Amino acid sequence: MWLLFFFGCLFTLVGVGNFFPQCRMFVQSAGMAGASPNPVPLTCLFFFPTGDNVICGSYDSRLTWFDLDLSTKPYKVLRHHKKALRGVAYHRSYPLFASASDDGSVIVCHGMVYNDLLQNPLIVPVKVLKGHAITHDLGVLDVAFHPTQPWVFSSGADGTVRLFT
Repeated sequence: MWLLFFFGCLFTLVGVGNFFPQCRMFVQSAGMAGASPNPVPLTCLFFFPTGDNVICGSYDSRLTWFDLDLSTKPYKVLRHHKKALRGVAYHRSYPLFASASDDGSVIVCHGMVYNDLLQNPLIVPVKVLKGHAITHDLGVLDVAFHPTQPWVFSSGADGTVRLFT
């Protein structure tokens, strides 16, 4: 089971390996790197299964949404968190995505991507979830969605895993 999971991840990484130079270009255009003498590194990254949207999180508490059908410039930059982002996840069935941060919060947003190329993605913050204590300047380390339900799991530096329903 674990070996299969490892190779599945390996093939996925190899499949998107050619995208990383483009992602560097996107990050530079977002102002996270290249524009300043001290570039801010990415902390989390999510590629949509269709390959036309990317969500990036960084240490400067910005969540950047790229719509590759529109431009190489960021479509939307969200600055809802107060500290570095640690994780980002998108639900398989529902138009929801969540971001985890060192400020101890998880923010769930409605992120609808339309099949019509003339319509831009719709991004609306839905809920701020708090429940993790900040330990050694670290808050929520990762976030994941339940495969079929609109439930969010988060893991924190305080050693707990929380389920938000």
